[in-house]
Amino acid sequence: MNNNHRYQGNPLIKALPSIISRDEAAKRLAHDPGYQEQDRFLPAELRLHLIQSVVEFFEPLAIHLDLEARISRMIRSGYQPHNTAPKLISKLRQLHEERLNHEQ
Repeated sequence: MNNNHRYQGNPLIKALPSIISRDEAAKRLAHDPGYQEQDRFLPAELRLHLIQSVVEFFEPLAIHLDLEARISRMIRSGYQPHNTAPKLISKLRQLHEERLNHEQ
């Protein structure tokens, strides 16, 4: 969803992933290593290994979603002044006109 008119025609921004909603960011950032009921019946030495998976759990907080949105905006606003497309089109038009004038 890169349909912000300020970003149109910028090849640097076009190469970025689409802008995502807050809900989509939460889904993508979240990680649940999962839990299986039968794990409760494993021997203690095996259950101890499963405890390690708790550090893999990640539930994004509001600050994480805010950071995702801020970073997305910062990258795009940083790329905006570096849009080479209008300059390139202008240069190509100039060269084309010079060629036409030269051929006459």
